[in-house]
Amino acid sequence: MLLRFAIENFRSIKDRVEFSMEPTTLKEHPSNIYTIGKNKALRSAVIYGPNASGKSNLIRAFRAIIYLVEKSAEFSPGKEILPYEPHRLDKKSASSPVYFELEFIADNKKKYLFIVSFSRDEILREEAYTFQKGQKALIYSRKNKGVTYGDYYKGERKSLEKKLLPNQLLISKAVLDNNELLTPIYHFFKYEMMVISWLYDYQQNRVQQLFAKRLANEEDLNFNKRFNTLICALDTGIVEVKSHEEPWDAVSFPDNVPTEVQDKLKNDYKYNIKASHKVFDNGVDNGTVPFDKEDESQGTRNLFSIAGLILDALEFGSTLVVDEFDNNLHPHITKVLVQLFHNPKINTNNAQLIFATHDTSQLDNSLFRRDQIWFTEKNEFGATSMYCLSDIQGVRNTVPYDKWYNSGKLGATPVINELELLFNEE
Repeated sequence: MLLRFAIENFRSIKDRVEFSMEPTTLKEHPSNIYTIGKNKALRSAVIYGPNASGKSNLIRAFRAIIYLVEKSAEFSPGKEILPYEPHRLDKKSASSPVYFELEFIADNKKKYLFIVSFSRDEILREEAYTFQKGQKALIYSRKNKGVTYGDYYKGERKSLEKKLLPNQLLISKAVLDNNELLTPIYHFFKYEMMVISWLYDYQQNRVQQLFAKRLANEEDLNFNKRFNTLICALDTGIVEVKSHEEPWDAVSFPDNVPTEVQDKLKNDYKYNIKASHKVFDNGVDNGTVPFDKEDESQGTRNLFSIAGLILDALEFGSTLVVDEFDNNLHPHITKVLVQLFHNPKINTNNAQLIFATHDTSQLDNSLFRRDQIWFTEKNEFGATSMYCLSDIQGVRNTVPYDKWYNSGKLGATPVINELELLFNEE
């Protein structure tokens, strides 16, 4: 589970911001918190702010650190570190390192801290810590091309350092040698965090294909049952969802279509989801008719993706991070999906949901604690700042958060110039 994430000099984020999933001492909604050992974490958090204020960049930062941990071992010598996207609206920042710091509980129930700072082509700092009796204990520290190992480090040292390139993370190389001490940290990034942005159509299709494959698997009965239960309960008019593998072998492509294009089409659209709706004859139930996914509304198609992600997060206790979570969804459906994470009888594996949205109807004191609500805004220099509702003095849990936000009392709302003056300029 995620505890906190600090970011510095990444895209619109110039100065350090820290996003926290650790609860404050507020008493409201105690069921929105869960405890592992001596650590407590929030089950969800929501992020608001104007367009281009930095919400998506926070989520991209999650994607960036996951990519580095998972993929940097594959980087070739001299390869540019792609997640290097410094703040470009300040001359000094534009050539300065990116910095990430993430604290979490891994699946072994132990607490870890992971830090990385990097330039365009080099890892400048990499540190991993565990916690012993509440105290931070060094596993390893990599600075200035040298590596220092703590008392708790076990595994290869010199041979590992010889294989390590300047643009690669030590942890990414170490897990290739089956380093058992570092594996829980690596697994947290690779398997226990899911980061989704609907800004990328290819990602939505990939997610839909992933769950369509599971629906087509007759042996995966548990997922099939839970997926259908969730979709059918959300008033979509659907009574059953099935999936089947498309018979691509029977398709003849024109000779001028390259083989790699054919293979990509077959892979990207290998499975097809069909949703059954009731048919009526003079108001009497007369069976069902299947609809292709493309015949459904955009919101229902998005629901096919988000439902699968939520079910996986709940099953495996993952941290699900979603940009534009409510994309084409009715606010009531969005609220129900959030409540799945808040319900301790459903969320038994301590899954977390973090999402960005513009849907102010979710700004509801019956749904969220004040320390679960975050805001992003930019200053006049184009730099993002971030703050929590619980940081604002004078906001009680009895006030209408949505009305206060829309009136500008909570900040993080767009500043619109006088359009009439703009259009009347000669």
